[in-house]
Amino acid sequence: MCPRSQDQASLPDESAFMTAITSRASTTFQTIEQFQHRDDRGGGIQHNGLPSKTPEEATARLWRGSAGWPDKNGDGRYDVTYTFREPPEDKHQRQHNKSGFTHVLENQRQQTRRSLQSIADVANVRFTEGPKTASSEGHITLGNYADLYNKKGQSVAAYPQTSLPNPKDRFSGDAWFVDTKDDQSVPNASHGDAGRFTLVHELGHALGLSHPSQYDVSSGSAKAGYLEDSESHTTMSYLGERHGYMNHGGIRASAPQLDDISAYQQEYGANPETRKDDTTYGFNSNTDRDFLSVKADQDKMVAAIWDGGGTDTLDFSGYQQDQQISLKAGTFSDVGGLKGNVSIAYGVTIENAVGGFGNDLLVGNDAANTLNGGEGNDRIYGAGGADILWGGKGNDVFVYGKTNESTRDAPDQIMDFVSGEDRVDVSGIRATQGDKPLTFVRAFSGASGEAMVTYDPAVQRSTLQISGKPDEPAFLLVVHGKLQQSDIVS
Repeated sequence: MCPRSQDQASLPDESAFMTAITSRASTTFQTIEQFQHRDDRGGGIQHNGLPSKTPEEATARLWRGSAGWPDKNGDGRYDVTYTFREPPEDKHQRQHNKSGFTHVLENQRQQTRRSLQSIADVANVRFTEGPKTASSEGHITLGNYADLYNKKGQSVAAYPQTSLPNPKDRFSGDAWFVDTKDDQSVPNASHGDAGRFTLVHELGHALGLSHPSQYDVSSGSAKAGYLEDSESHTTMSYLGERHGYMNHGGIRASAPQLDDISAYQQEYGANPETRKDDTTYGFNSNTDRDFLSVKADQDKMVAAIWDGGGTDTLDFSGYQQDQQISLKAGTFSDVGGLKGNVSIAYGVTIENAVGGFGNDLLVGNDAANTLNGGEGNDRIYGAGGADILWGGKGNDVFVYGKTNESTRDAPDQIMDFVSGEDRVDVSGIRATQGDKPLTFVRAFSGASGEAMVTYDPAVQRSTLQISGKPDEPAFLLVVHGKLQQSDIVS
């Protein structure tokens, strides 16, 4: 069952989600550290008395007391058929105390197909429109009604429950949607609205997913059982994203969210074929998915990204607002003026990111990333891997926290450095080496904490080297442009 409106709880202080970090590094480095730890889960984290659940714990909540369709032939793929109910009234409606049948028109059919495709993208389930056959391992029937016995005007769906003898279980997989004739109803669903969200939610039930906490439409109100019980993490929740620190600006998810993806994949297996080539998300998208594509600044994106491989890019270059973009799996980005609206599924590697016209913060992962800040005064942190970094227009800061984030064997390259405008912030390295100031030298003596800047005018390229502790690799950064000691924040 799915509510028709979000619970908009008060927005908590974001600092409650941040871990304590050293005060010895620069404010810029501290901001990046806070952003990296904002989405930490489990480990005793609590807020307003609600415990945080690990991804594994949250997945278990979505499968409590239910199960998916069985893999009858054991081939590792789940074949599920689906049909739209046509008769004006039949035993299925009487069984579930529904009346006022309305036809499923083409818009709803199309939105249903898109919702099913978004599930098939992440899980090893194949949906086929048509009647149940001998090879069907599950079947979903979808219909509309104008009245409901509980008078709350809610859509409902039955779990698979394929092995239980109770007569009502013969209606496994049925999904019924209330037709209220308004713009937010399922028959009038469109990308980003309550109707499309309800489709994804009820299809989740039809495939076996539970609500994340003990509530349903008959309870009258929803009370979260844990911190991540919100629409930001799962479409099965009754609680809006503002139950956490996030703000989606009234946009609802049109596809499985972060914990939904984990839950589907645990039961049905992952789909590694989805977007296994080079893929761009956001602007200039080649995904052929409405919830993963934007074309203009006013288009907003609320989505969790599942990707099967290739060299991939988050492109948010068309947005005017300040943004915070993370390439780390299991974290959320703030893009297009929203907060916590784009996440990356666990196990996914996205290599590249492009910022927009604002003052953006970009955080990479341990792969070899290409990060481009775009316009504005950007803060860029490549993390591990041999990264290619572009500040773009504006006064940009390139940030490092450990010597192993750019080494002789795998150096980062800053491609468009302008002395006097851009900066390299290595104060995080200094903080981890005991807060001693870096000593700039002409030749290394073998002691840790020494730094050396060189410049080759023939190729207009500089290097910054920092000696590490005995058990750490030396830091080596390549800078295209002239880097001077005054450009370094240490």
